[in-house]
Amino acid sequence: MVTAYFYFDFNDAQKQDPELMLRSLLSQLLQRSVTIPKGIDALFSACDNGHWQPSPHALVEVLPQVMRQFTHVYIVLDALDECMQRPELTNVLEKMAGWQLDNMHLLMTSRKERDIESSLENYIQEEDTVCLQRDVVDRDIQRYVQQRLSDDKTLAKWNKDAAVKQEIEDALIRGACGMFRWAVCQLDALARCRNRAMLRKSLATLPQTLDQTYDRILTAISEEDCEYAMRILQWLTFSARPLSVEEIAEVVAINAARDPAFDRDEVLEDPLEALNICSSLVTVTTNEAEERPRSAQRVITLAHYSVQEYLVSDRIKQGAAKQYSMQDFDCHNTILKGSLMYLLQFRQPLSPEVLGASALARPWATPDLVKGLESVVTPLYFTAMVGLSTITESLLDKKADVNMGGGKYGNALQAASYGGHEQVVKMLLDNNADVNAQGGKYGNALQAASYRGHEQVVKMLLNNADVNAQGGEYDNALQAASYGGHEQVVKMLLDNNADVNAQGENYGNALHAASLRGHVQVVKMLINNNADVDAQGGYHGNALQAASYGGHEQVVKMLIDNKANVNAQGEGYSNALQIASLRGHEQVVKTLLDNKVDVNAQGEEYGNALQAASYGGHEQVVKMLLDNNADVNAQGGEYDNALQAASYGGHEQVVKMLLDNNADVNAQGENYGNALHAASLRGHVQVVKMLLDNNANVNAEGGKYGNALQAASFRGHEQVVKTLLDNKVDVNAQGGEYDNALQAASYGGHEQVVVKMLLDNNADVNAQGEYYGNALQAASAGGNEQVVKMLLDNNADINAQGGEYGNALHVASYRGHEQVVKMLLDNNADVNAQGEYYGNALQAASYRGHEQVVKMLLNNNADVNAQGGEYGNALQAASYGDHEQMIKMLLDNNANVNAQGGYFGNALQAASAGGNEQVVKMLLDNNADVNAQGGEYDNALQAASYKGYKQVVKMLLNNNADVNAQGEYYGNALQAASYGGHKQVVKMLLNKGADVNAQGGNYGNALQAASYGGHEQVVKMLLNNNADVNAQGGEYDNALQAASYGDHEQIIKMLLDAGAHPPKEDAVVAVLE
Repeated sequence: MVTAYFYFDFNDAQKQDPELMLRSLLSQLLQRSVTIPKGIDALFSACDNGHWQPSPHALVEVLPQVMRQFTHVYIVLDALDECMQRPELTNVLEKMAGWQLDNMHLLMTSRKERDIESSLENYIQEEDTVCLQRDVVDRDIQRYVQQRLSDDKTLAKWNKDAAVKQEIEDALIRGACGMFRWAVCQLDALARCRNRAMLRKSLATLPQTLDQTYDRILTAISEEDCEYAMRILQWLTFSARPLSVEEIAEVVAINAARDPAFDRDEVLEDPLEALNICSSLVTVTTNEAEERPRSAQRVITLAHYSVQEYLVSDRIKQGAAKQYSMQDFDCHNTILKGSLMYLLQFRQPLSPEVLGASALARPWATPDLVKGLESVVTPLYFTAMVGLSTITESLLDKKADVNMGGGKYGNALQAASYGGHEQVVKMLLDNNADVNAQGGKYGNALQAASYRGHEQVVKMLLNNADVNAQGGEYDNALQAASYGGHEQVVKMLLDNNADVNAQGENYGNALHAASLRGHVQVVKMLINNNADVDAQGGYHGNALQAASYGGHEQVVKMLIDNKANVNAQGEGYSNALQIASLRGHEQVVKTLLDNKVDVNAQGEEYGNALQAASYGGHEQVVKMLLDNNADVNAQGGEYDNALQAASYGGHEQVVKMLLDNNADVNAQGENYGNALHAASLRGHVQVVKMLLDNNANVNAEGGKYGNALQAASFRGHEQVVKTLLDNKVDVNAQGGEYDNALQAASYGGHEQVVVKMLLDNNADVNAQGEYYGNALQAASAGGNEQVVKMLLDNNADINAQGGEYGNALHVASYRGHEQVVKMLLDNNADVNAQGEYYGNALQAASYRGHEQVVKMLLNNNADVNAQGGEYGNALQAASYGDHEQMIKMLLDNNANVNAQGGYFGNALQAASAGGNEQVVKMLLDNNADVNAQGGEYDNALQAASYKGYKQVVKMLLNNNADVNAQGEYYGNALQAASYGGHKQVVKMLLNKGADVNAQGGNYGNALQAASYGGHEQVVKMLLNNNADVNAQGGEYDNALQAASYGDHEQIIKMLLDAGAHPPKEDAVVAVLE
């Protein structure tokens, strides 16, 4: 079992990134992994051996591979609502839910946010959702109020009179209404009351909501502190990381609207004065300083996520504190502008290094604004981005390169165009900025300005810009403006001959983009300008599908009125009716049906519209489709048919409606077998009962889990299992992933009720299966002690053979479940019984590094030298795994250090192949035969040489390893090292007398191996050591032909210069062929 967690923190932009969440989870899981999955190695190689980061898509692909190594993986994601990148987060969560890993348990916490709820509603059932009850929260608030009144020195004055104390407590509990944060703020306010009159006035006028509370706090800030408070709150709200108290003291003194921006006299003498200025809105905490891990740093943060949320909301604009309203882009710009002016004020060069190192430059370096620091940027780029016209003019006068590329926006002109800085754009154009320069997020300046709707900038750029230039996030300017809904910009672009049907990737074309976003007037304008209403492309396939996805009725109607093909098939959701049905857009569905859409058109993921609507639980849409002759039993898609989709989702009313319309209750499918299977897997007991009442075959076979009982048993759905048993299900039916229900329940660890229920209903405790063999082995694999005990108490055969791991003791040892191993041994498990892949329990535990299990097995007379399995014996397995303490334990128990067999032939070769220096030393100190032959690499020296482990090679040579010992595939150590291109190892072997012309192995000799591998430095070294350039033999006959086959031009030249004989014409033809 393994647990990984991630906490989204609104105070730290890095902890709001779903991509960082994926990296964190992957890192935590890999730290607990015994072996690295091949997918991780492949990804590492694909990322230039770690020189650049994998994409989020790649991380999502490999994460489930790592999870499958563990019996149970518990993922805890806390405070989803504090993630600012919601669309990206919900996309990742949907993909994780779609993995359907039986061993993954996902615990998420969040406030009740509609976008989070809607994205997960199809994956999380009502019974899996826990809402903190008001009374529970109120009790916690009461305890908090009591504690503050008792312990807080600022509230001590109200402790003298018990009646007053009770009056405060009653008023706050009554007014909190479950809002913890509200109670905190009121206590802070009451602490400032000087007498009972003020106290009672405060209690009598307590704000009713958190918004009113924040309004009151903000409006209470004095006039002289008002500007300082705005600066502090602005920086804390939009900073990419927590700010130290010292940084905040200087932030107060920066005003981007004046020149110079920074006024030293305004710096707070006592940084903690920020707490007095902003009252309950901010707090001080202590963080570990990143650059000094052992030192602590005091940081100031917003006191609660709701503070940030209120400051950037539309609600604040309606209240008395509207002057504190904050808009994302404007605030980022102000902070960035202030930071740049702060740096320029002290005449520091504006290099990326300076910006990265400056304490006051780092906070604005958010992913949204200056992700461009990953590539070279110039001072001109930054000043253009924030519209500093005076500084921009000064830089241009000093001949700054106006077309220098780099940064998120590609160049200074695109950055200024995105920001809508007309004066700066004009200045750049007047200084010969390339208006069509490609690069950056938006491809070119025109697309950036069009996306943001900056009409004057667009007009200026159109004097010379290529209106149809392709590239960037929105492919072209017209598509960008259409996506943004900027009517005037769209008109301007069309008037300047923008290609209305130009194709792109994500959004297909301009009409598609506008339709997706529901921009009616833009859609109308594009159609009037001859946009092709049926053009295919983009994620949603076509404009009609895009509009249907968004539920934009007017747009859908307009497209149909303009002859859009209602049955057009496309990517993504196949057709408009299917996507509208899935999303539950009733009016769009009605419009499509009224226009003769094919109600039974087949698609991909959801098969057809009825299945899509059934999966989403949209009752009215399902009714509408059935009333329009949707085929209730149509097959296809992820859930095979509508009934199965609705059953999987637990939508009782939809299931009833489908059954009432003659849905085949026993229709078979692939993934979930049938409707009963799907409902049982998800634990929907009412749906299960409904299906059974409608003659569902309780013993129907099919699907991943073979039958409904196995599916419910695996997930531990007690009521479903009971219902199925009451309906005469075959408790011993075989098939599916876990072979039978008892084995499935045993693996899942559902000991309290399900396993007992199955046993009480005569489940065969020793029934054999494939992967886990039997229930006892499955329970042992899961480490489920209580289930193991229950099975043993019910006469499970402790030594039964079968399955992937051979027997229960073997799998428990492999997984490191100490208590299960002890229980099995106490019940007379055969400690030396042979298993499958790892031979026996001792070898399995040794390979995985489970010291306590190894100790236990040895104490129970495990044969330390037993042969068999992948690694031959326990010592070899432990040696390859680099488990030093275990090797010592095995050797102390008389393990034969030179025992032959297994993949690596012997322990020394295994350790050498793994590059485990300390283990190699330990084995040599215990008289391991340094020249023993056998195994994958023939001998230890060849194994270490092939892998390039320099220190191991040195150690083996110092212990008299035969440098010229012959082997099979790589012939000898020198050839192996040459093939791998390990220059230092080759040099070491040659210095120790390796025969540079030794023949043998797949490549005949070392020179041919290095030539084939394209290792120029190694080839040069071998030639300098008198390698025979024309030596014959091996797969490619000679070095020149090997280099030619690999197309290594420099090596070919090197070999020819060294006297290699060019091949005859027929040999050349053979090589080319």
